[in-house]
Amino acid sequence: MTNGNIMGDAFHTFLPYYFGMINPIVHTEHNKEYKLNENQIKTIMCIHHLDSVMPSVISQVFNIQKGSLTTIIKSLIQLDLIKKSYDAKNERSYYLTLTSKGQSFVAYKQKKIKKEFELLFDNMPQEEVEQVSAAFELLSKYLDRKRDL
Repeated sequence: MTNGNIMGDAFHTFLPYYFGMINPIVHTEHNKEYKLNENQIKTIMCIHHLDSVMPSVISQVFNIQKGSLTTIIKSLIQLDLIKKSYDAKNERSYYLTLTSKGQSFVAYKQKKIKKEFELLFDNMPQEEVEQVSAAFELLSKYLDRKRDL
């Protein structure tokens, strides 16, 4: 069996658990203040990780079509979570950054994710937690090298 087949099979087995148990923790938010969908949250978190980002980068990273991303951006601006800053060299280009309200949302969401992950993985043996964490780090490093090729 090839490496690709082994990884594909493992990922295929993991995927239902990801979508059923992890994705709702990371990519949904419904409370009195925030009612955000998955793509809005992904966009906010991408901007947070990159500090200032052009929409084309978000579109490429998350495979979101330009029209859909435009709708997401407009909604997040209306909610005062992000803002546009136009490029002085090219008036048609702009960067997205978080507002203070957007930064507060990220802090809130990160705290909530941490708490929900603690509940989800509370009973997992420490040795297994360390093995899974190491595997994710190894996979991230490999994919980072692959991306740079």
